[in-house]
Amino acid sequence: MGSKKPIITQELLEYLSSIYPDRFPDKSLSDRDLWIKCGEVGVLRHLTRLFEEQKENMLGNVTVPK
Repeated sequence: MGSKKPIITQELLEYLSSIYPDRFPDKSLSDRDLWIKCGEVGVLRHLTRLFEEQKENMLGNVTVPK
């Protein structure tokens, strides 16, 4: 998987979290809808990990003058 990772913003994560909340799904959902919800949350968790990596990389690239 050598493709370039997109830049993820806090604003994007907040927006997606409002649409696809990471919470226990309604037990009345069908199996199919339950798996769809799992996929939505899985994508959001992946994007959150990318965002955290980006923050760490940016902090690691900052040089402090002596």
